[in-house]
Amino acid sequence: MKSLIGSLSGLMLSVCVCTASEELEAAKAKLREHNRLWTFEAGAVLGREWLDRVPEDAELRALYARQLHGQLYGQREIREQADAILEREPDNPWGLYAQALAFLTTDWRYSGEAVESSLRAWTLLPQPEFAAAHLQTLRSRNPEAGLAFLDSLDAATLQHPEVLHARAEFEYWIQYPLEDPAYADTSLATLATLRARWPDHVSGYLSAAQQLYRSNEPQEALPLVEEALRLSPSSAHVRYLHWQILDETDLLPAAERRTAIEASIAAYRQAVPETVRGLALLTTAYRNVLADEEQAAAFEAKLLAQAPASLHASRIHQEKFQREYQRLQAEVDGIGRTTPEYQHQLRLICDAVYQFLEKPLYDDSFREWPYRALFRALSAMHPVPTAELAEAVRGLVQYGQLINPRLTYSALILLADRTPYAAEATELARGVVDKAAAEAREGGPPNYYLGFFRDALGWALYKAGHIEEGRNELEQALELSPRNTRAYYHLGQVFEQMATAAEARDAAEEAGPWLDKAADTYIAGLEIRSWGPNPCQAALAALYERRHGSREGFDEYLATFRGEPIRLTPKIDLHLEPTPVEGLPGRTLNLPPGFKVKLFSDQVDKARFMAWDDRGVLHVTNMKPQNTWSPVPGRQSTVLALPDKDGDGRADTVYKAVDDLNWPHGIAFYQGALFVADDDAIYRLADQDADGFYEERTVFAEVPGFMGRPVEHVTHTLVLDEANDKLYFHIGSGCDICREDDPERSTVMQINTDGTGRRIYAAGLRNAIGLALHPETGELWAANTGHDREGQDRPPEWITPLRDGGFYGWPFAYGDKVWTDFSFYGRSVFPLTAADSLLVANMESPAILIPAHLAPMALHFYTHDQFPPQYKHAAFVACRAGALGNDPGYKVMALFAEPDGSNARVADFLTGFRLDSAEDSAWDMFSGFFSFNSGNMWGKPVGLTTDEAGHLYLTSDEITQAIFRIEASPRQGTP
Repeated sequence: MKSLIGSLSGLMLSVCVCTASEELEAAKAKLREHNRLWTFEAGAVLGREWLDRVPEDAELRALYARQLHGQLYGQREIREQADAILEREPDNPWGLYAQALAFLTTDWRYSGEAVESSLRAWTLLPQPEFAAAHLQTLRSRNPEAGLAFLDSLDAATLQHPEVLHARAEFEYWIQYPLEDPAYADTSLATLATLRARWPDHVSGYLSAAQQLYRSNEPQEALPLVEEALRLSPSSAHVRYLHWQILDETDLLPAAERRTAIEASIAAYRQAVPETVRGLALLTTAYRNVLADEEQAAAFEAKLLAQAPASLHASRIHQEKFQREYQRLQAEVDGIGRTTPEYQHQLRLICDAVYQFLEKPLYDDSFREWPYRALFRALSAMHPVPTAELAEAVRGLVQYGQLINPRLTYSALILLADRTPYAAEATELARGVVDKAAAEAREGGPPNYYLGFFRDALGWALYKAGHIEEGRNELEQALELSPRNTRAYYHLGQVFEQMATAAEARDAAEEAGPWLDKAADTYIAGLEIRSWGPNPCQAALAALYERRHGSREGFDEYLATFRGEPIRLTPKIDLHLEPTPVEGLPGRTLNLPPGFKVKLFSDQVDKARFMAWDDRGVLHVTNMKPQNTWSPVPGRQSTVLALPDKDGDGRADTVYKAVDDLNWPHGIAFYQGALFVADDDAIYRLADQDADGFYEERTVFAEVPGFMGRPVEHVTHTLVLDEANDKLYFHIGSGCDICREDDPERSTVMQINTDGTGRRIYAAGLRNAIGLALHPETGELWAANTGHDREGQDRPPEWITPLRDGGFYGWPFAYGDKVWTDFSFYGRSVFPLTAADSLLVANMESPAILIPAHLAPMALHFYTHDQFPPQYKHAAFVACRAGALGNDPGYKVMALFAEPDGSNARVADFLTGFRLDSAEDSAWDMFSGFFSFNSGNMWGKPVGLTTDEAGHLYLTSDEITQAIFRIEASPRQGTP
């Protein structure tokens, strides 16, 4: 009997174990099912339930981590699953897979770790999920390695649905680093294979729809999304894309659009239990899709109450802070720096930062940007609140020292310079130096900023009284970063201090050599073309005065070792005076006497260039605000028409004349047709029913479009030569300095108005945005923007008549055949050839040189009589920048010259968009090229045109998004 009972007990135990094992395998299969359907929210709930029952199962944990990754959760939760596996078994492939997912959830800095973890997992256990993860890690890190990895996979793995999906995503994204747009088509073909072989997998439909939507093909994307919805009505990813497509396209009539989106939202809420991720999605949908702030706020409040320290809650806090910061910063930009209101606004920014930092934030990654904003505000205050500034620097170093290393360097210098915390600055700088050096020792690339960090350490040591130690660090800093002008200044100051110490000991014979060393160091710093004010010149002038008793003769002394200065076109003074902007209270611009300015319209998003139709209606290309080097989804940019029927100098209304554009810039009317230059095509449009909307569109000419490079020019300017039936358009370079693969880049092109005869008219033009025909000669003139990295004064921007077949220097030379300093650009142009030298020897020298980094935009010849006589046939040039150069910029210049460009003189005609430009805050001093800080400005001039009466119109495309009208009254004397 006992034997029988024991056998029965063993049988029951075996059945229970078998049943539990089967249930566990079924749960894993269900988790993979959630991957198939992109229902990661429900998958996470299921995974959490099973982990409570079987916490030691590595595969289960990894599949749960996959659900979290699909939900867009942060690294912490996913990393917890990886750690729980790897603590037991350091080489468990499921743990390595989860670790790779955790790294992939963060930013690009951790992509190397993701590559290593996923590859180790695949090597230990060739599981298709691991191959898919490894392919995902390589798409931005090493596309060539990804292609080789694909070639190494067997046929069965290549046909696995997750691998097919990862392959399609990989192919889509590598088109940018490999500069091969054909991979976009390859990706869609791979997704078609995925749909054919695995028709019940959502990935094949959803990813294809996403790509088509990004490519502005919503009509092709919508059926795919609808099929994905049929397969998975509870997928957050599918639902949100569905809402976006319905909202941002004209696939449904406007009256039906909102109803359809709300019905889809209701279906989603019914299909999915309420989760933090779901609440975040609904908040975003009501705020960004339906513009229903009340509903959005209700879901947001529920999310914050349910999970106040979650990743989603922290993102909500961050978005609110950023909106408040942008609002406050916009107000700061419009106030003079010397006013009490300016200081008050800076304090409000600080308060907003402190309030944000008190929130229960998900992790420390949310703290870096607020500390940056805090540092910027505090460093601009007068006087600087030293204790608060020190706390801001501590935060920057702790939370973002190598995320924004240039700013960390600036902050450490400022802490040593402006506060009594030089000793603490020393310790902070030492920690940053040690970390940067350790990363290099561990096999990473040499840290470019290590020399800057050693400069900060040396300066802090000097300010803390450790003179000799500071000198040693500064000398090491210059060995590592020989182009850091501030390090030369710091070392020169140390040498001067040593001279002072010698004089205090009555050792005058020792002081002289130290002062010589200081002078030599300052001079060496002056030879470096720097960003921001070069402190070496002021220091050298003070040293000259110290040794000679005055600064008399300093200019001659400076000229003995300084290179030949760039000879800019002579500048004359038009005696500008402050002029209130009518229609824009509190704003003032500076104009010559007798001129006034008014707001013509502020109903634009990003106004670029303008043109008049044959009825006298102003049209403007309206480029929707864009924050990254890519068009906004859904081709949202337009051409707007702004009639002024009553002639009061204000647009009566604004209506859409053209829609469905990406980056519209150039615009022109010709024989009743409207030509618009978008990023990849010039369109010819017709308004057949004369209702003001140009419904008929053809591609007049394709142009080199967006290629996904970090620095690229994607706008095109149009000029019509009606007398000769020619159209000119510019194509900017695809980089700052490099050799172009496409011969049409960095050129001005000519084409007949019937579309034939396309050819390169002039070359060697980095970005000839300003184009105009001279009213007397009919010659084409251009205004060109120079490259970025040769310092504040080089290369000059230029304006000149273009010669047919002429070469104008880029990328080899500028100005009067001055060779580019290629040391700033690595080997992007090398090796130079004899053909390059011949091009430079025969290049055209520009007629007019203006200061560097002004970014000349529109070039417009004035042909009317409303302005004083001296302006007849003068040219106006809109300058959209100025932060990187010596000239304050953000202005309109007037150019007076003979028809061939000789006897040229330039003048500031309209200024005032940049306030208090002579003052540099600590932030400005250190920003330079790395931040493109634009100072205290409130508008960016872009487009110019005149109406039949001779009034001048000017667009500002950022900060203040508007069109201004400039009028003249009494005639003024000749300049």
